[in-house]
Amino acid sequence: MTRQNRIPSPLSSTLFSLLWLLLFIGLGACNENAKNQPAPPAPPTGPVTEAEIKAATLPTYGQLYHACDSLTGANPTLLRDETAMARAVFNWVKANPNGKASAEQPTQSSHFDLVYALQLAKKITRAELSVFVAQPKNFYDGRNAVKAAYAAAAVKFPCDLQEKGEFDNSKANAVLHAYWNALLVRRFGLPFAEQWANARESESPKEAANTAMDLHNNKFGRDFAVKYPKATDEELLIMLTEQKFVFIARGESIPAGTEGLVYILAQRPYDVTMTGTITNPDSGGPWQIAFNFNQCGSVIRGQYTIVRGAAMQKRRFEGVINPDKSMSLNVSQSYVFENPDYMNECMGMKMTLTGNERALKGKWTSSNCYLGGVVDVTVSK
Repeated sequence: MTRQNRIPSPLSSTLFSLLWLLLFIGLGACNENAKNQPAPPAPPTGPVTEAEIKAATLPTYGQLYHACDSLTGANPTLLRDETAMARAVFNWVKANPNGKASAEQPTQSSHFDLVYALQLAKKITRAELSVFVAQPKNFYDGRNAVKAAYAAAAVKFPCDLQEKGEFDNSKANAVLHAYWNALLVRRFGLPFAEQWANARESESPKEAANTAMDLHNNKFGRDFAVKYPKATDEELLIMLTEQKFVFIARGESIPAGTEGLVYILAQRPYDVTMTGTITNPDSGGPWQIAFNFNQCGSVIRGQYTIVRGAAMQKRRFEGVINPDKSMSLNVSQSYVFENPDYMNECMGMKMTLTGNERALKGKWTSSNCYLGGVVDVTVSK
C-alpha cells in the first residue's frame, strides 16, 4: 500500500495563522510596555548628605574595605578626589547591602587571624560612616593601623584570647586600643585619630565599664604618640606593653587622673604593684622602688620607679617566671627620648627575684654598676 499525502484543511490553516497573529500582537504590546516603563533612577552624585548617612544600611568593615579595594583598583583617581571616592563607595555599599567582604580575609590559622576576622565581620557605627564620608582615604588607609594593633595584641598577650576569639576587657584589649590610636596619630594626626576612635565607641552595645575602658585607653594611646614623636612604631609598642596596667573591678569607675592602661578582666597573680627598696652601693645608699608588674602566662613585663631625695628615675623591664617560681628580669635601656636629662643609668641590668605574688627579694647585676645590689619589695596595701 502506498501512503497518501495529507492535505491541511482550511480550518487548521486559519487557526495557525491566528496563533501567529496573536503572538505578534503580544510581542508588540510587551515592547510598547517596556518603552513606556520609566528608566531606573541614576545613582546619586555629589557629596554624600547627612540624610543619606542617617538612612543608610551600615556595612561591615570587611564590606567597606572590599568596596574601597574594588572601586579604587578600577579607578585609582578616586584616591585623589575624596568627595568622589566617598560617593562611589557609598553608592556601592547601598546597592550591595549583602556584598562581599574584603578579599584580604585571614585564614584563621593564628590568634591574629581569628580576632581580625571577627573585626572584619563587625558593622561600622553610623558615626564611623560619617567619619568615612568626610575622610574616606584616611579611613581606608587606617585599616593598616587596625591590623597592626590586632597583631600586637595577639602576639604580646596571647593569654588573653577568649573562647569566642575576642580580647574584650583584658590587658590585650587595652594594648590594642592604645596602639591603634597611637598609630592613627602618627599616620593621620590627632584630630582624625580622636574622631574615629570616639565614633567607634559612639554606639557601643557593651556595658558602660567596657566603653569607659576603651575611651580611656584610646586617649592614653593618642597622648603617648604625642609625648614620644621620635619613637618608632616598634618602640611605641614595647613601651606600651611595659606600661603600668590598672585593674578596675566591675561596677567601679575609673578614678580621675588614673595613669596607665586600664583593664577589667583576666587579672593574674603577678598583676600587682610592689614597693620597697633597692640598694646600689655604687651610688651610695638605698633607693625607694615601686614595681608595676603585668603578667601573661610565664612572661612578666612592667616598669619601676626609683626615688632618693629629689632624684627620680623610671625604667622598663621584661622577663620570665621560671619553673622554680623565681623571676628573671632584664631591665631595658632607656631610649634617648625617655631620658632627656641624660641621667646616669646602670647598663645591662639583670635581676633574679624569688618569692611570690605578695613579696619578692633578690639580687641585681649590671655591666657598669659593678657592685650590684639587692631588691626587696612587697605588695602595696
